[in-house]
Amino acid sequence: GTIVGRTAAREGQILGNLICHRGSVLSQNGRYLECFDQIDVLRQQAADDLQENPEDVGALRTLGEIAFNAGRLSEAIERLERAYDNDPEDYRTRDVLAECLITALDEDFVAYRDKLPLLQQLEDAAPKRQITLRRIEAEGYADAGQVSDAVSACLEIFRLAGDASAM
Repeated sequence: GTIVGRTAAREGQILGNLICHRGSVLSQNGRYLECFDQIDVLRQQAADDLQENPEDVGALRTLGEIAFNAGRLSEAIERLERAYDNDPEDYRTRDVLAECLITALDEDFVAYRDKLPLLQQLEDAAPKRQITLRRIEAEGYADAGQVSDAVSACLEIFRLAGDASAM
């Protein structure tokens, strides 16, 4: 066989021995057995679920995650926002939407800056994610010539870090 592509898990898992079984890929390494659903199977199941219920949160989130992993940020955000609007308390949707918005803002702050209020609403208490968001804001505002907003974001980074050596 030949290698036709490579990919990595977003969460950084290290794969072990792989086997496909009933629409899933099983990975066994020295410590864990993990299961990953195949994209085509997930996509078809989500499409079927949306046919039955156009506002199915799980299906919208799944298609949003697939689009996010493929780098189609606008499509991913649209689907994930719909899922979030239908169930604002769904932790998985909130987490993936926040990650997607951070990626979008980091790649093109000007195009996605109107999503900042939503991202701030989704913010969890994780200092690392908050610092990342403030860094993106600072860079984006500086690039857009909004110096006072950039400075405010930098000051917020300093406050969140608590200790200058942590930065």
